[in-house]
Amino acid sequence: MARTSFFHIKRGNVWICAVTRQNVNATMVFEFVNKFADAMQSYFGKLNEENVKNNFVLIYELLDG
Repeated sequence: MARTSFFHIKRGNVWICAVTRQNVNATMVFEFVNKFADAMQSYFGKLNEENVKNNFVLIYELLDG
């Protein structure tokens, strides 16, 4: 964990996290995480725990895409 960087944001009651072991531009990571949160809100409305659980497959497909 010595060279691991953690990035996180909170939207409503949901924490979104990104983890890397490489030297990356933190601004780009936060931009990606925020845009991903925006995309999830566009797909299924309010970003909350229930919607994340109900749309897990969709979230996985968006990340895998």
